[in-house]
Amino acid sequence: MTTIAPTRYPRRQRSLKIVSVATGCAIGLLCGEIGARTFAWLREASKRSDFERMRTGPSALRLDREAKLGEIVCPSAFDDVIYELIPSCSALFQGVPCSFNADGYRGPPLPARKREPGSLRIVGLGDSVMFGWGIDEPDCFLRRIERTLRARMPERLVEVVNTGVPGYNTAMEVAAFEHKTLSLRPDVILIDWVGNDADLPNLVATDSSPFDLSRSFLYDLTRKALGWRTQWQTGPLQEAPFTGEHYERDPARVPTAYRGMVGEAGVERALRRLAELAEQHGFRVVVTSHYGVPEFVRQCCQKHQWPVLDSVDQVHAALRERGLEPADYRRSDLVLGPEDPHPSARAHAMYAERLANFLQQLGWLAPAAINPR
Repeated sequence: MTTIAPTRYPRRQRSLKIVSVATGCAIGLLCGEIGARTFAWLREASKRSDFERMRTGPSALRLDREAKLGEIVCPSAFDDVIYELIPSCSALFQGVPCSFNADGYRGPPLPARKREPGSLRIVGLGDSVMFGWGIDEPDCFLRRIERTLRARMPERLVEVVNTGVPGYNTAMEVAAFEHKTLSLRPDVILIDWVGNDADLPNLVATDSSPFDLSRSFLYDLTRKALGWRTQWQTGPLQEAPFTGEHYERDPARVPTAYRGMVGEAGVERALRRLAELAEQHGFRVVVTSHYGVPEFVRQCCQKHQWPVLDSVDQVHAALRERGLEPADYRRSDLVLGPEDPHPSARAHAMYAERLANFLQQLGWLAPAAINPR
């Protein structure tokens, strides 16, 4: 019986085989990487085009299901605003029906630019609290203020505009006002302070250039397919960097384009711009808060001679009436729930009454107090 000896490849042949396999794998990975980058770029371009049509087109978007914030906003035409509510959109958001007007704000259509003689026009700048997170639109404190003032001054036309958008910070609130509603020629601006107003907004522009060599798109796509946390994005907006407790507010740790809008310096810069606009256009400014105003904001207000209405004492008094302590705030009926500290409809009613009284005490509601413009 003849025994066939095993074939022995020379070392050179084995090396060539290894190089061939490695080269094939490298080419495959390179093609996969190019494909993933191309796919991401095409998807982002398509979604950006869809968002642009929603923002400017005549058709209205209607979602017959619970929507996330990223599904009811679109990229803004203004870089310093980043995103805005989709105009004429309606959806179920945070458990309540929400409808946005043609200018991308919650509530009725914006009033005409031309003012009626003797009218009073108030514009609110804010984020999710002013927007009315988790409550019906008629229960929002700005809408309640409008009803209260109309009842107190039936002889005058009172118009209150709510420009609150969830996730906005102070810099975006002021920028959006300058771009979109300054032309309404308001008499009074209410800017509502919330604890995250020095942070990045909830969403920022996607940084997914197909020429970005600092990351692998194929690796990110693979992680997404496996259901793992990933940087993969195919839309024009993505969640902002999150620290675990809040969105990033350290200018040194945020994308370069947003360094001017975060931290105390970003807030101070925005308030300074609002003061310049107030001087140029003759409107008054009041800063409000439902639960605390930091000292640096108070100092800004003092510098600009703006009154501040901080309702934290009112909140604590309401808690005491309920037999609760300030530490029990999240267990009270003043918030939506233990896991969601946004003010409830009951709290909005409380703020509205106090703010209407505050404006009246300031003397800003009398016709003589309104600057003729």
